[in-house]
Amino acid sequence: CWGHIHERMHDEKKTAEDYVRELLRIPKHIKILCIIGIGYPAEEKPEHRKEEIMWERVHLNKFGNRLK
Repeated sequence: CWGHIHERMHDEKKTAEDYVRELLRIPKHIKILCIIGIGYPAEEKPEHRKEEIMWERVHLNKFGNRLK
């Protein structure tokens, strides 16, 4: 899972980049584009059944190219 940071706002006054920079103590000379979350899940969850997938929201390789 990744989160877009570049050119986004954290709140009305602070950019997401500045917020992450302060939180993780990242030096100012490093540009933060995104965050990738990795680790271990806090809980086990069952897989989704194929019948539950909203296929109308799934596109293949480009928007508008429906998978089903």
